[in-house]
Amino acid sequence: MGDRLKQERAITLITLVITIIVLSILAGITIATLTGENGIVTKSISSKEKRIIAEEKEQIRLAYNAAMMKQYEAGNNFSITASELQIQLDALNVVTTVDGEPITVTFDKSKNIYTVESNGNITGPKNSGGEIEEKPLQEISSMHYGEYIDYKVDLGIDGDQDGDTNDIDDWRIFYKDDSGNIFIIAADYLPNSKLPSQTNMGTARDYPYSAYWPSASNLTRAGSSAISSNVAKKYMFSWLTHNLYNTNQNVKAVAALLDTAAWESFATGISGAEAIGGPTLEMYVASWNAKGYTTIYCNNSTNVGYYVGTDNRPTNYLLNISSDIDGYADTLYYPHTSAFGNCSGYWLATPSAESNTYLMGLDFTGSIQRSVYDGNYYGVRPIVSLPPETKVTRGKDGVWEILQ
Repeated sequence: MGDRLKQERAITLITLVITIIVLSILAGITIATLTGENGIVTKSISSKEKRIIAEEKEQIRLAYNAAMMKQYEAGNNFSITASELQIQLDALNVVTTVDGEPITVTFDKSKNIYTVESNGNITGPKNSGGEIEEKPLQEISSMHYGEYIDYKVDLGIDGDQDGDTNDIDDWRIFYKDDSGNIFIIAADYLPNSKLPSQTNMGTARDYPYSAYWPSASNLTRAGSSAISSNVAKKYMFSWLTHNLYNTNQNVKAVAALLDTAAWESFATGISGAEAIGGPTLEMYVASWNAKGYTTIYCNNSTNVGYYVGTDNRPTNYLLNISSDIDGYADTLYYPHTSAFGNCSGYWLATPSAESNTYLMGLDFTGSIQRSVYDGNYYGVRPIVSLPPETKVTRGKDGVWEILQ
């Protein structure tokens, strides 16, 4: 009887030991799952830190943009001081100081330290855990119109006139709409050797930038019905809404410029990107007006095309804006102020109200002009639309980079 009792106690003890060992193993696994390098708690902490960093950077970014806008409205140079940035951040527990250049922003609660460069770049944070290296996301606004963007479609042009024909010189920021679409434009007239054959546009000897329709037979599109309503809305061609069945010659030409399939070779490498042959008059006016130059209006009340002028209901076929010295000197709109390669300007994807054979164009003389579709006076400057989800950052050299 005593031996059996001893035996049972021994079995119970062994069972208890095994149970403790199993529980210890399970506890170890649980702790590792929760707190290990890839554990749930660790990931949660890391996720929280990243969220805090993202929120702090967004607060700095908004404050920077607000400070810059005040400078812009005051007519000052595009540079800000630590005190100006501090004013925009006063609602937060932060301290802005100058450690030479750039500005330093310290968040009291998180202890994260960021540096804000004069061009708006935000780097950091720096804290007890070291520095997190990442390229700062930035928002494009009207104050950035005209700045270069490193879009990887090489046009073989020299946008900044330095003799270096690389793709960093090829594209500039033209406009950003309320939906967040970013529109970039060829920095100069497109060499007609790069002209897509699908447009049916012709070229001329000794006119390396001209692009036109030599005869009516080259106008192969039906007119208004060949223009997508989505494209018309996106690129600000409101004339189409009350001219859905127009077959004028100038509208057939505009249909070629607004044919995204014909220009798709310029919209490569970025998901959701789209291209057309040039800005519409309305988009040009929106970009120009956003930069604070002489206010321009356009009138699309006819079934032939647009009027343009400085009164709010223009009835003019043409507008000379060269008297606005700053605007005329802005190479975003006027790449040249004299004929370049025998090219006098570039087409706007817009019919003119003067005649059903005329298109609108931007002339080197400082005029929003009109020219007949079969004239070899003008070239094209393609427009690429980058979707709202496109992430961008501005480098120290002022050139924007698209982050994939």
